Amino acid sequence: PYDSCRAPASFRTVYAATIGAIVVLLCSMSALGYSAFGAETNTLVVLNLEQGTGTNVIQVIVCLAVLTSFPLQMLPAIRILEGLFLSPSRPKTWDKHIKNLVRLAFVALVAGVSILAATSLDHFVSIVGAVCGLPLAFIFPAMCHKKLVATPGSAGVGVDWALIVLGVLTMVVVGIENVMTWGG
Repeated sequence: PYDSCRAPASFRTVYAATIGAIVVLLCSMSALGYSAFGAETNTLVVLNLEQGTGTNVIQVIVCLAVLTSFPLQMLPAIRILEGLFLSPSRPKTWDKHIKNLVRLAFVALVAGVSILAATSLDHFVSIVGAVCGLPLAFIFPAMCHKKLVATPGSAGVGVDWALIVLGVLTMVVVGIENVMTWGG
């Protein structure tokens, strides 16, 4: 966190350099993958590999990585939703059970949607990116910044609101586009 940084004055520089390095790394790997496989690249990149024992091992490892990272990916979203719709719970009360039921319902909803939407993986991945990735990229960071750092009435609050609106609009447009082109 920002407060526990050894040199808080350099936090922005370190943060910007880290995000920049991640973007460069992801873009470089994507470009290398596309240049290696061309326009015939499958949605799941591991399907481009030649079939064999090594490929099967890689596919199992990817499945395990997705399965085991699911709770880590869902935790921030569930915590934010709980904060918006549920009051803080007390230990050893029904509040905890209600929160657990909400979490279970949320996971069941995600599982049900994934089962029903698996007919077109391209569209499904794009919708998941719109519904889950865009809020994580635009909406939630702006909400956190607005709540934790931004001074009320400052330009930072305006930028935060602009990012929130941009994220919501992009999420809606991408979702509509994918639903309209599903199966086409």
